[in-house]
Amino acid sequence: YDPVIPTSWDASRQALNDMLDAILTSFKAVVPNVIRKNWSEIPASFTGETPLVYLGSIVETITHDSGLRQSTFTGEIGYVDVASDNQEANTRANSFADYMREVFTANARISVGATGTGALDGILQQTGLREADTSQGPLNGFMNLVLDYQFVIQEGRS
Repeated sequence: YDPVIPTSWDASRQALNDMLDAILTSFKAVVPNVIRKNWSEIPASFTGETPLVYLGSIVETITHDSGLRQSTFTGEIGYVDVASDNQEANTRANSFADYMREVFTANARISVGATGTGALDGILQQTGLREADTSQGPLNGFMNLVLDYQFVIQEGRS
């Protein structure tokens, strides 16, 4: 058997990560003082860096049907804040939640580059927003909003 070795590949997972990072960077520029730092993963410590945003897990599900491959990415974006004034932290968290809802709506169709094969079109949508308990060791009292999203790419295969 002679294996087929592709000379190009779909880099949509990294493109998704880069796209989400660009969204968060744009948010920091447009709405100052709501995010101090954004992380491409859950940070080792929340202390001294809040309010912060992190990209949580990304789960990829792949299905094949009639010459099509569909990749569905589901993931989380977390917003963590702590302030001596809970109303201040709540206002910042609500600003983040409201802005993200609008950003996901405005960017529903996304083209991502695929190495050597051109762009792929995908559908990006926010699927939920929830509060989650968060603590680190003896520290608690963090506000943690978790935004759930889905990104779907479908492409033909020969």
